[in-house]
Amino acid sequence: YLKDMKNSEIALMMNVSVRTVEAHIYKALKSLRARLGIFFVFFVPFL
Repeated sequence: YLKDMKNSEIALMMNVSVRTVEAHIYKALKSLRARLGIFFVFFVPFL
C-alpha cells in the first residue's frame, strides 16, 4: 500500500505466495480496526 505495489509484486519480493500477502494485510487491518476503533474510519483513506 505504501509504495503502490501490487500484492503479486510484494509476494515476489518476499518470496511468499500472494495469498500469504493478502492474509498479512487482512490481519494488519483487522488489528488496526480493533485498536483505533472509530478513528479507523478517518485513517483508512490515508493508507
